[in-house]
Amino acid sequence: ALTVESVPGSRLVTLHFGQSACTAQLPVINCQLPFLGSMVFLRYSLAGGMATALHYAVLLALVERAGVAAVPASVMGALCGAVAAYAINRSITFTTSTATHQQALPRFMLIAAGGAALNGAMVWVGVHWLGWHYLVAQALATVLVLGLTYRLNRSWTFDR
Repeated sequence: ALTVESVPGSRLVTLHFGQSACTAQLPVINCQLPFLGSMVFLRYSLAGGMATALHYAVLLALVERAGVAAVPASVMGALCGAVAAYAINRSITFTTSTATHQQALPRFMLIAAGGAALNGAMVWVGVHWLGWHYLVAQALATVLVLGLTYRLNRSWTFDR
């Protein structure tokens, strides 16, 4: 079961997935990135890149060190990355959003969960049907899920 925990007035967000959990202290980031201008997708991609680095670190650790199968490891990595992605996107990407955390966080996590499920399905198809190495399947899933979640988060989660 997937659950999201957020204490009102707190910057702490915890995502529980079975017996595993990812916790993030939402950062207080006050930075100006003038070279990015109004390029929201570039900032979203940057946030996604940071979250994806965490995703891949969890994926690799679970597969290579803990012996977890690629698909559940990929899903857990994606969910941990989602917690980081929310914190980063809220801070640097969608700064003009009027959505409250109570509105945006559940929407973001719903999209992230859908993205994680799609991601897991794509990795499963790549590994089990197409015979690809799990990292090749993961790379393709990452690119496709990035485009989809950007459109959904921009138009619904952080609607301006």
